[in-house]
Amino acid sequence: METPKWLSPELAVNLGPYDLGDNFVYIENPGSTPRGLNYSIRRSFLKQIGGLDPHLGRIGKKLLSNEELLMSELALKQGLQVAYLRNAVVAHHLALERLQPSWFL
Repeated sequence: METPKWLSPELAVNLGPYDLGDNFVYIENPGSTPRGLNYSIRRSFLKQIGGLDPHLGRIGKKLLSNEELLMSELALKQGLQVAYLRNAVVAHHLALERLQPSWFL
């Protein structure tokens, strides 16, 4: 499907695209963390922090998200590295209703 003409880059970032350029980038601020569909975590780190909180994230119609920001914050506080890897490839299914202006309203 072609991107709708009304969908600006600022709005499109809410649908998943996240591009910090062509270079490898170390993330120093959790707010710069690649968003969920582009995020992976080492199993050893998850074990170290006791796993993911099942109450975080989107459940049903609750649109709370960005639990990956918390993971980055915890990792950075422990002196671990968080990085953006341009070559990581992700396939993401996007529901058609998310391409309607009403979804953003």
